[in-house]
Amino acid sequence: MSGEEKQLEILWNKVKEIPNEYLSPLKMPDGQTFKSIKAMYVVEMATKQWGPMGLKWGFKELERIIGTTTIVIKGQLWFRKSLISDSGVDENAVIEQYGGAEELFNSDGSPNCYALQSAHTRALTKCLSLLGFGADVYLGKYDNPPHPQKETPQAPPSDNRPPQQGPRAVPKPEASQPAPAQNGESENWSPPRLDGVTYKFVTDENGRPYVLATGSGNAVYNRRTQLKAAGFDFDREKSIWWRYLPEAQAA
Repeated sequence: MSGEEKQLEILWNKVKEIPNEYLSPLKMPDGQTFKSIKAMYVVEMATKQWGPMGLKWGFKELERIIGTTTIVIKGQLWFRKSLISDSGVDENAVIEQYGGAEELFNSDGSPNCYALQSAHTRALTKCLSLLGFGADVYLGKYDNPPHPQKETPQAPPSDNRPPQQGPRAVPKPEASQPAPAQNGESENWSPPRLDGVTYKFVTDENGRPYVLATGSGNAVYNRRTQLKAAGFDFDREKSIWWRYLPEAQAA
């Protein structure tokens, strides 16, 4: 093992573990729960190892990609080679990674001023993870259990309206207790035709079909009254409008 490789191994072992108080639960779309590291603690670790950001190490944006509701940036972590090597070479080394955010707009349609900040933070922490910062978290050593049990199926709420946590959180109804149609809806129900709004038909983790209303800019927000009248709910956590299909069509 070369001297540089040994230095990298020493750094990795110093920064791979994260105290539990700096971890937060992260629930994925498929229902699995993992751990997320509080980004400022990773920056604190790097500062303790290398000194203040901007002197011998730092981060900069290389590219910005803005979508309808998302933003992705390509970022570069740079650091002096002398921080991890005794070779006498003191030029910059770089690591490049992407980071993104899905909340370009707030629930009222106004711009989310934290979206770009979130994308930068995710790109920075991803770059640092490739040097070992929080590696044990990314390796799944803090996930307990790594694959949680699925929820037990339950009957739907009496008014057939899902809770606000989002589609994936609603258990599939028992086959012996079909959900009634909403407001007299029939098997011929279809989403309303609204300018600038399109619909995506998907299923939750229990196989129950639901509909997402999407559109560019503020198109969906501007049609919120019509969407509410058609039985759609707004999920504040995910900033989406959605609803289940009537049971007759879901069968």
